[in-house]
Amino acid sequence: MPPVRAVIWEVVSSRFDSEERFIGSVSAREMVELQSEIQGVISSIEFEEGQRVEAGDILVRLDETKLKAQLEQVMADLEQFRTDFEMDRQLYEESTISKQAYDQTLSRLKRAEATMDLRKRELADTVIRAPFAGVVGTRDISVGQVVNPQTTLTFLVMLDPIDIEFQLPERFVSKVSEGQNVDVEVRAWPGERFEGRVHFIASYVDQGTRTVQVKARIENKDNRLKPGMFGEVFLAMESYDDAILIPETALFRILNSREASVYRVTGENKVEMVTIETGKRLPGVIQILQGLSPGDRVIVEGTQKAIPGADVIPAPVEGLEPYTAMMARALGAGSGEGAVTR
Repeated sequence: MPPVRAVIWEVVSSRFDSEERFIGSVSAREMVELQSEIQGVISSIEFEEGQRVEAGDILVRLDETKLKAQLEQVMADLEQFRTDFEMDRQLYEESTISKQAYDQTLSRLKRAEATMDLRKRELADTVIRAPFAGVVGTRDISVGQVVNPQTTLTFLVMLDPIDIEFQLPERFVSKVSEGQNVDVEVRAWPGERFEGRVHFIASYVDQGTRTVQVKARIENKDNRLKPGMFGEVFLAMESYDDAILIPETALFRILNSREASVYRVTGENKVEMVTIETGKRLPGVIQILQGLSPGDRVIVEGTQKAIPGADVIPAPVEGLEPYTAMMARALGAGSGEGAVTR
């Protein structure tokens, strides 16, 4: 039999995480439509579209002239009611007036105090502040415009941190816990993964879909992730510390869903056929459960010409470079990332 020139892969044990992919949606942790609690005329707008604001920052001011005048009037009436009450209280203690007259004076005083509190609150409502730190949306209002509680002033969105929500099939519930790390990819930033952490797992399974809602939180300091974005969530389900992984091209014959054949190279550089049991599949790489051990050498390129018993001439080491790169990508070399499995 003529010798066979082949690219030979030496088997080593590796660590990798088996991942599952889920479809999710990026959502804001906090998002509100800002409106005024009272009707009024806008006197000033204190924000710019897309501006980042802190909690308590003033966004819009309404004209307060009328409300100040109303408050002064109420305060003047209140002073008179307090004077009347003190006089009636003394008269009641002296049994000069009836309890009914005393109670009426007291009731007027309490109503006046309540009206003053209301006017103070309305005056405070002329200043609309940011309820939390976030990014302001578009501005659809102008100075001088009359607004009411149904008028949208702007939107305020908390972008950092931000959440991604996805539905987890019930068969995976036992493999997910709060605090578990996830990786997220979005179409706007292809090839880049954002790291997050599970912070919420619903306490019930949806009977219609047989899924559980899960939320993960992601740091978003540069605001690149936006609410409503489509996201792919990669969640590690199992970890393997000493896994046998080989390039999938080494499988020259598939026997069934779990078994296949590979050509192993002996110490005398002879070809021998070995039946192996396969496990998880990664992009271009497959896990071997039985049939190979660390230190074994298998043919990954040149299987078409290989025959059991033939001599093997190893190809130059440069021929392994594509397979080494493929293995590194599958294992997420240098980043701790795993690979998607089905």
